Amino acid sequence: MIVRVQGASGLKRIELPGGVTSTWDDLLRQTALKFDMPLGKFRLSRRPLHDPEFLSVDPSTPLGSISIVHGTMLYLSPDPDIVAASNQKPSFKLTPECQHGPKGRCLHCLSKPAADAPLASWLCTHPPTAFCPKCLPPEEPSTESAAPATNDIDPSKPLKVDIIPYAQFMKERRAICGYKHSASTVCPNCAPPPKLEYSGKSKCDRGHRPWPHGVCGKCAPPNAVLHLQKYRHCDGISFKNTAAGEKFIAGWNANPGLQQAAILFGRFIDEPTTTGNFGAIRAEVECLYKPPQESLPDGVNLLRDTQEANVLKVVAELGLEPVGWAITTLPRGGKEYGGDVFLSGREVRQAARFQLKFGSNAELGHSRFVTMVIQHNEQGNIEPKAYQISDQGVALERDGLIEEGSSIGFIRPKMPKKGDLLASIIYKNRMLKPGEDLLPDELLVKVIPMQPFNPQPMFKYQHFPFDGTDVHVAAHLQRHAREPIHVKFSDFLLLLYLPRIMDWKLVREIIHAVKTGVSPEPSVVTQIEYALKAYT
Repeated sequence: MIVRVQGASGLKRIELPGGVTSTWDDLLRQTALKFDMPLGKFRLSRRPLHDPEFLSVDPSTPLGSISIVHGTMLYLSPDPDIVAASNQKPSFKLTPECQHGPKGRCLHCLSKPAADAPLASWLCTHPPTAFCPKCLPPEEPSTESAAPATNDIDPSKPLKVDIIPYAQFMKERRAICGYKHSASTVCPNCAPPPKLEYSGKSKCDRGHRPWPHGVCGKCAPPNAVLHLQKYRHCDGISFKNTAAGEKFIAGWNANPGLQQAAILFGRFIDEPTTTGNFGAIRAEVECLYKPPQESLPDGVNLLRDTQEANVLKVVAELGLEPVGWAITTLPRGGKEYGGDVFLSGREVRQAARFQLKFGSNAELGHSRFVTMVIQHNEQGNIEPKAYQISDQGVALERDGLIEEGSSIGFIRPKMPKKGDLLASIIYKNRMLKPGEDLLPDELLVKVIPMQPFNPQPMFKYQHFPFDGTDVHVAAHLQRHAREPIHVKFSDFLLLLYLPRIMDWKLVREIIHAVKTGVSPEPSVVTQIEYALKAYT
């Protein structure tokens, strides 16, 4: 029996030869060995650590009696008494940026650790090619400030990352009011930023035509004053199954002159509390799917997908969700853009529509959905970059205020139809005219592409093609004829194809087998084999 345990250093598989008769003590000892931690210095939870359910069990208790079976996922948390070896107490000093009293704390007044200060052993447990929230690459310097001289840059010293997790942003806001009112009270200073609305009220009692054909001072929307977003809803993205990403990139490399796009499926996870990056969220990609699309030299046009409902149904049954989309691109830039184009106007709008579709908080207009751009760097190596559209950018698209600009790297205020009224867009204290080009950089929020230290792919195979047919089904089944159901069908794209040729009830049995790593009952296996008789 294998029990999966998620810790700060990644997900590890704990093998228990005794199966469900193995004891709680057996599991603890094997976990201690796998994570190289002292026995008794960690706890296991049934749920992720942002909402833990820690287990307190007699060491001799059989695992089967507490519903721990093959494939069960547990979450490891170091004992709270374990701290970094340091004899120095943290010091704090108020700065001009601080907006709290002498007892408050924020990012601005945290003292910088000494260069030789010892770190807890679990903070960075990955190879040099990977990133975690403790070693995020620095944000690119603003073009408004002079770039420092090359000789003055010390690559060993990380620069401050100005964009912080949303939960951390809210914690700092609440700290401002920590001593002014009770914790159960919310004031404008510590309330979440309101959902942005740039459309007028559809119902107004002032006797004019409804918006957007009429407006008055009571129902007029506010102007959209463009600003950079200080927080992000998703902080990093990584491929848990690197083979899936490599397969997509290989297909693009065969004809890089035509761009491709894919939907990324996986899970949003909380960064471990031991990393110290409070509230950070990571998107872990398990698999991807190429929807119908028109490939163009400068991007893609997504077409109507008749299989979308089946795809989302299979994904949900696997316990996954859409976490982002990937798009390929060749180098694009120019003097008119001031450098490289991060996202084209078309991509900005499509990303905003995806974030609207796959939101995480409809009331506040939040989404964790990520846009990953796959491109080659100057050395010819693949260098992914990732972004989100800011909450303001999503609102501009939702309320119909923007459209693609005159060239690939621009957006612009939408030209209103005759008789329609639209809110104005203000950029750097100037009202933009309808149709006036604008770089969308102000609406982009950087997300950090990460490489996991210990990838544990959910699926065994990546054989089935993106555009698979019945012929490919037959070839796959013949190739893996001797394997059990949960191994034979462990291919994401094959699972997506099954609803076209089988009853959903049987597809669901196959998905459950792949997900748990246990084959169905013999009677169900017989039904599956009969349903696929034409392909074997």
